[in-house]
Amino acid sequence: MGIKAKHYLFSIAILTLGMGLGRFIYTGMMPLMFNEGIFDFQALSYIASSNYLGYLFGALLFSFALFHRSEKLKISLIVSVISTVLLLYLMSMTTNFMGVLIIRFLAGISSAAAIIFGSITVIKYFSSRLMTAAFFSGVGLGILVGNELVNILSFQQDSSLQIWFYAAILAAVIAGLIFVFYPKKEQSAISTSVYESAKQGQVQSLQHSEISWISLIILYGFAGYGYIITATYLPVIAQSLPASLVTSHLWSLVGIGAMISCYLWLFIEQKIGTLSALFWNLLTQSLFVLLSIFSDSLLLLIISALGLGGTFMGTTSLVMPLARRLSVPKTLNLVGLVTLTYGIGQILGPIATSVIETMTGSLLFATISGAVALLIASLMVLYEKRSRGFASA
Repeated sequence: MGIKAKHYLFSIAILTLGMGLGRFIYTGMMPLMFNEGIFDFQALSYIASSNYLGYLFGALLFSFALFHRSEKLKISLIVSVISTVLLLYLMSMTTNFMGVLIIRFLAGISSAAAIIFGSITVIKYFSSRLMTAAFFSGVGLGILVGNELVNILSFQQDSSLQIWFYAAILAAVIAGLIFVFYPKKEQSAISTSVYESAKQGQVQSLQHSEISWISLIILYGFAGYGYIITATYLPVIAQSLPASLVTSHLWSLVGIGAMISCYLWLFIEQKIGTLSALFWNLLTQSLFVLLSIFSDSLLLLIISALGLGGTFMGTTSLVMPLARRLSVPKTLNLVGLVTLTYGIGQILGPIATSVIETMTGSLLFATISGAVALLIASLMVLYEKRSRGFASA
């Protein structure tokens, strides 16, 4: 196997494990756990929020300089990888509500470590935007692989506890790939000239993409709330459809869309600029979320799944580099602040959904609230763009 292939496998494997399996396999597991009577809808929603809270806590914790010493980078990533495998295994050992809450909270912390230390590692060793896109596309691959694992094993009548166990085994295999393909020191300066030229082009285009840092913080919080409701409950929504081969694979379609989106929005950003790309990303994402309310139409749910997958990772890939470049007071860490508001949105989404579902007996109004949140975020981008005298989005 060539060096570049090993680098690609290493990059994509990190978030396939840390986010796709460690975080988002729970979405595919929710209907099964609900149907088994292990937890009711409210309990499952609180478990989801616990994971998002753990992710938020981890993202803030690992933003401290203490965790970013170069000599600690490898061990930090390795600990994240091992802990993800162990936490998936622990999910196969208990149905105690408090125990599951704690495990999923810790899994959220581990996922945050994977994306933070993984991204630093990929940028450090493979100074290539294509490799960075491959890294983020691992989220989609993990969603796809994890959900298909759930589908296959549930078809064989395996219980949710058994599926968590097999997920841990799969995670251990992926962890092995990460260990084997971890880059050597002598490989650390790959494609630097290519990266620098790409970086210069990106910076040049972003000189015309100014936005208030306060607005970015707020709109990213709306984005976090807006996508997470459908991203968490899509398999539950699909259960209202008659039995279909496609229905159980809707969450897999989100994964396929997420794999493509990391490359798609990089291309769009280069063509029309960051703010225009972000506006269209949030606006179309709002429409795809809204489509999920048509739970009696398989076609519209398929479009919703592919569209959601094709946009939500794109939001992150557009916002995070922008947050690194904006001018803010020296005492503020803008990346940390946007991560905070995005995380708060993700926590509030399942909680609000649980409350609304209890009051109305339906996910309709919760889903609409998510679409509205994304619409507000897109309009904030448009306002910022036009108020600063730029061309229309």
